[in-house]
Amino acid sequence: MTINISQHILGLKGQRVNEIKLDDGGVKIVIHCSRDARRRAIDPATGQKGSINQHVRRQVNDIPLFGYPCVVEIELAQVYMALLRFVE
Repeated sequence: MTINISQHILGLKGQRVNEIKLDDGGVKIVIHCSRDARRRAIDPATGQKGSINQHVRRQVNDIPLFGYPCVVEIELAQVYMALLRFVE
């Protein structure tokens, strides 16, 4: 069974949808995503660009699709920011 869902519909900014499938038991829909390497890593607190410290995978329970519970597996980049101190 194949499902074509635009990533604009899912609203996954900075994510690339790799696979959408029914899990082995046919109980839920699993959407596998990975971080889009074309986008720069940005620190959410400061909004500045930084270097990637490590990648972390998370699972998010989403609204049902086609009557099945939906789980979105995303990959996030933890951003390393060097702190600069200004001397007056």
